[in-house]
Amino acid sequence: MNFTGSHIIGRGRARTLGFPTINLHNINTIAVEDGVYAARVTINAVRFIAAMFVGESPTFNDKEKTIELHLVGLTEEDIKKYHLDSFITTKISVETIQYLRPVKKFASRKELIQRIKENVDEVISLFKATSLSL
Repeated sequence: MNFTGSHIIGRGRARTLGFPTINLHNINTIAVEDGVYAARVTINAVRFIAAMFVGESPTFNDKEKTIELHLVGLTEEDIKKYHLDSFITTKISVETIQYLRPVKKFASRKELIQRIKENVDEVISLFKATSLSL
């Protein structure tokens, strides 16, 4: 599934978990099943691999559906180099590559952080083990 969206400032919670994300705006028209995915993302003509979360966040009792993109391996230097610090109105293109797991409520932040790390590792392994490229 391919779709585009624009960035919206989120709660900043993913950053505190160690996995900063880009949150997409106006997602109600996007027909993507809730869950975690490996994805390829294009911003300002630059491609990234991403772990993508779609859905409500039951661990935090959030009832609002979100789409969050964690750009794997993105550094502060990349943010400056690719002008990603002020791209609120920029169109973000997303290509879902593979569904990884359903949304789940975790017992603790520690358990959630561990599972996100495992998901990011799955995304990296998927891109390394296949002919998928940026």
